[in-house]
Amino acid sequence: MKEQQEQQKTIENNQTVIKEQNINILAGDYFSLFESTNLGQAILADLMKQFDSGITFVAGDSGFSAFKEGQRSVMVYIYQMIANIKQDSKEG
Repeated sequence: MKEQQEQQKTIENNQTVIKEQNINILAGDYFSLFESTNLGQAILADLMKQFDSGITFVAGDSGFSAFKEGQRSVMVYIYQMIANIKQDSKEG
């Protein structure tokens, strides 16, 4: 439980730091890198295949479960950055 609270605190701290930066520029960079070219889309697809299986729980191995969740959380971050730009383009 304490580990989850520490992870949540770390996530919140990281989100605060990111908000202090110009999120639109950074999200635009993620979009340009991963969505605007065939090469970027291929790399994103490979990252998804390697690191976002959707299964992060490994019975009897909490360390490996945490490792898998860490991989997934990076992919979630990338998805969120790309989604920010897609949402902004729909609104604007």
